[in-house]
Amino acid sequence: MLKLGEIFPNIKAETTLGPVQFYDWMETSWCLLLSCNFNQVSASELVGLRNRLLERNVKVIVVSHNSLHSLNECISDIQSKTNHLIQYPIIADEKYSLALDLDLFESELYLEKDAFKTITAAFLIDPNKKLQFQMAYPPELALNFEEIIRVIDALQAVNGKCLATPAEWTAGGELLIVSKYLPHNKLKKQFPHMTEKVLPSGSIERHTYL
Repeated sequence: MLKLGEIFPNIKAETTLGPVQFYDWMETSWCLLLSCNFNQVSASELVGLRNRLLERNVKVIVVSHNSLHSLNECISDIQSKTNHLIQYPIIADEKYSLALDLDLFESELYLEKDAFKTITAAFLIDPNKKLQFQMAYPPELALNFEEIIRVIDALQAVNGKCLATPAEWTAGGELLIVSKYLPHNKLKKQFPHMTEKVLPSGSIERHTYL
């Protein structure tokens, strides 16, 4: 399994929107790659999620273990029933080659109804093609999209800025300044909204808003 901070592979795959070379398709955006059970419910949820992701410069791509033909039929049914346009690419990983590369199987590889059972997973890749976040659920569970959005907001807020999020942080909330080595005047210049709190131990805790 890939570790956080490692370079995500440059996937080449057939999708419902045509062939994709991952790095070229990403361009300079962030990317959210999802492995999930693609059906009418998840497709509708992803339509709304995609719009929120685009506001954050994040592209979405889905891995499905169906054939391209069956995916296109499913999309046609969904669009006729819901009027939702499926404008994100769905990878047809019918032979499970990408699932093997990304380790999307449970601990024991087994067959159920003539199909491998893969986990539900999310991978967040930054514009430098580094894996910044991943989460995994048992295949019976769906993804928590609100948590994914929260993580994206957090990573984009702290990325390369000597900042960290406190517990239960949400967008717009107070951030912790974690640099101990910059002099006070440089910290104040970098973080004009910085506040300081002296702890009982004598150490100083610094906070800021973006």
